[in-house]
Amino acid sequence: LPRTLETKIASKDTENSKVVVLLAEKDKAVVGFVSVSFPYWDRIAMTHHLVVAPGFRGCGIGTGLIISAIELSKTSGMKKLKASTKHTK
Repeated sequence: LPRTLETKIASKDTENSKVVVLLAEKDKAVVGFVSVSFPYWDRIAMTHHLVVAPGFRGCGIGTGLIISAIELSKTSGMKKLKASTKHTK
């Protein structure tokens, strides 16, 4: 992430997986996030949402969040990270 941004992690265990949300913050305001699920039965993590606030797009926030998701997947023992997102305006 760009140096002026901070990443925080929130997580929740469900019956079938652990869901982690990585938040990108600037001046204590959330400017982007990506959610990643880590299924208990498989070693393939999946992103479900990648959102960056309109005023912060094109600044590397989305790229930084995906890199953070990849690193978290590796350290969590996953062998792959699949992306499942839609482009919206």
